[in-house]
Amino acid sequence: EEEQQELQKSLSKDWCDKMDNEEAEEKKLHSFVLYLKQFPVHENKTTEELLGSIECCPKELVRRQKEISKGKLSKVYEAYASTIPRKSRTRQHPRTPCKYAKMSRRGFDGAIKAWRRKLHEFGAEKIKENGGGDGNNDDDSVSIASSQRSDGYSTPSSSSMSMEEIDENFLPDLYDFEESLTVNPHQDKDIELKFGSVIDLEVADSMDTIVNNVDSRSAMAFD
Repeated sequence: EEEQQELQKSLSKDWCDKMDNEEAEEKKLHSFVLYLKQFPVHENKTTEELLGSIECCPKELVRRQKEISKGKLSKVYEAYASTIPRKSRTRQHPRTPCKYAKMSRRGFDGAIKAWRRKLHEFGAEKIKENGGGDGNNDDDSVSIASSQRSDGYSTPSSSSMSMEEIDENFLPDLYDFEESLTVNPHQDKDIELKFGSVIDLEVADSMDTIVNNVDSRSAMAFD
């Protein structure tokens, strides 16, 4: 229920909600950087290096979350989630695109379309298996021809990956990250005790400075 409320809020057009959403995304971004440092491939990287390898513009993260929320609030996703529990999903199942992946706006929108198309295809297959309907769903309809981009960049559950499968561009599954926030809401403090402050004071005085610097550079790169 709490997750549903957050998804609904991310779609709100209210100005105050928009400001809250941006603030929440910036806090999550900070947590995501700390989370990345738990993985051996990223633990020796500086904050600036990590921010340079992921999407870190709060406004763009809010926009991306809105697209993810539209998909997760659809009937076809509800049916999919009730049929295949998150812990049981494999590479073959539709996987939510990682909003932190470094790519253009057009690239992310293509990944969203591919994800939602796969959800519809999954729903159509289930309907066929149950011997009913023609597989059409008038909710959240997406044209199959609209985008052929695969969302393969979104990794399978990081807990199921071997070290050989993880390269320097590895991003953990978005669900694993969000689950870690639920399981350990004080994660930031725990990780800082292990790695020290995530902020390199020689690079910037605060997380805000780093985000704003990378934000200003990346804003001009959008299609």
